[in-house]
Amino acid sequence: MTRPYINTVSMWVVASTIMLTPFALGGNRPLVWPIVLAVLGVMLAVKSLLLWKFDLAPAASVASFRPEIVLISVFLIFNAVQILPLGDLSDVSRFGLPSGYTLSVAPTETLLALITWLNVFVLAYLVLQFTRNEQRSIRFLTIIFWIVVIHAALGFVLFHEFDDSTLFGPKWTYLGSMTGAFVNRNTFATFLASGAVVGTALILRDISGGEGSLNSSGNLRSLVFKVLGLLLIVAVLFGTGSRMGFFVGIVGVLLMAFLILPKQINTGKTLLKSALIVALCLIVMAAILWGYGNLTVERLGSVDRDADVRLALYRQTWTMTMDRPWTGFGGGTFELAFPLFHQPEVSVDLIWQKAHNSYLGTWADYGLLFGSIPWVVFLRLMAKLALHFWRRPSPDYASAVGIVVGVVAMTHALVDFSLEIHGYALLFMAIIATAAARLAGGERKTL
Repeated sequence: MTRPYINTVSMWVVASTIMLTPFALGGNRPLVWPIVLAVLGVMLAVKSLLLWKFDLAPAASVASFRPEIVLISVFLIFNAVQILPLGDLSDVSRFGLPSGYTLSVAPTETLLALITWLNVFVLAYLVLQFTRNEQRSIRFLTIIFWIVVIHAALGFVLFHEFDDSTLFGPKWTYLGSMTGAFVNRNTFATFLASGAVVGTALILRDISGGEGSLNSSGNLRSLVFKVLGLLLIVAVLFGTGSRMGFFVGIVGVLLMAFLILPKQINTGKTLLKSALIVALCLIVMAAILWGYGNLTVERLGSVDRDADVRLALYRQTWTMTMDRPWTGFGGGTFELAFPLFHQPEVSVDLIWQKAHNSYLGTWADYGLLFGSIPWVVFLRLMAKLALHFWRRPSPDYASAVGIVVGVVAMTHALVDFSLEIHGYALLFMAIIATAAARLAGGERKTL
């Protein structure tokens, strides 16, 4: 057995997990999380055992990520500490709750949150290994793109052919919006926007000759299918009615073109051909917006009113955070702890399950110090990717995708919680890990 075979199996297990998880209402169901961990954990164990048995070295060395690994380890350890029986160190009784022995106000919820963090980090390690080879990274990004296309097609069909329903019956929320398997339009929109970024990179690569001459009927057909897939993603993105999803999707496509085209010029590629394709795509996107974006355009008029509610929510979440700034209320406990600080400025008719700002939500759950660790790790990776991409004379498509999807996700995280929904979190981490593989040490020749 060879490492390429092991990597291929690992790649398809990860791809299948990314594909199937959103079908469970966006993967936002606790039952799904341990199942995902079991699948990924078994794959990691089998892969490690086979590499040891056949005396094979891992494809990618993680030595260049030592600071990130240390920070992630500290964060996971603190997650575990939040659910340990620490006796009087827990002060939840002052909130009118029964005297607790854990830092978390709901240790079972924190345990589930820990499982979701383990899922994304185990998946990241697996992806890092099988995408170390640049050719395989493009192959994997292509698979991710078509996964997003499939979900976009599902969202289109459920909306137009099944009377705006879910996979399991009538919808109970976001009526009139394309939501696909996610049911939540904003998370679905972030999922689609990330897929649009990947598709744009792959199309620009094909145009530049990355897949051989476009005079070949097979290569030309592949390009045409990708363009059609991208347009479908954009059409459904506009049909979600998500204002921020619409914004980050457009920004993502334009930013990808902005990063890649100058590199293609430097390598002697045809600027005019690429620029014409980009211009044509923008024109078509404008036409799609006219045909499918009526809800999005209409919702732009309510931005001011909704912003007032969100700002009030953010102020109350910050008050909540500063009440326990070092320990937080426990991973995954926002829905249970926020009512202690909920004031009428934020609608009391609704149950606020998330902070609608992933930065504030993480701080409320884990405190200012430990809650900042995931963002510090991510910003370090983004900075490294940007430096790597800048220094390389030819386009590094995987790095560019990681940078742009990072911008898309971090921007959307300012006003919503897509990164906290498992169906998107796994896709996001797979893309970031594919980009990070460009920074890893190890062999690059073997698939």
